[in-house]
Amino acid sequence: MATVKHKRMPGGQLARRVKTNLKAMAAVRDADIDTSDIPELTERDFARAMPNPYHRPLKKAISARLGADVIAAAGQR
Repeated sequence: MATVKHKRMPGGQLARRVKTNLKAMAAVRDADIDTSDIPELTERDFARAMPNPYHRPLKKAISARLGADVIAAAGQR
């Protein structure tokens, strides 16, 4: 089951109601969701698909410890 995340909203009543609704939606099993009104995707749909222009590959921070001689040699190139 997917995790439902949400931001806190100002005010109490609306935030409580939203929280209650999110809990109720999270409690529904995937098998119990009616998807009969959603058409199946066809090969034609996939053929016409375009890449997401806003997609950015994930980047991970790394660190490396290099000796002073390695850094000096790289600077001389």
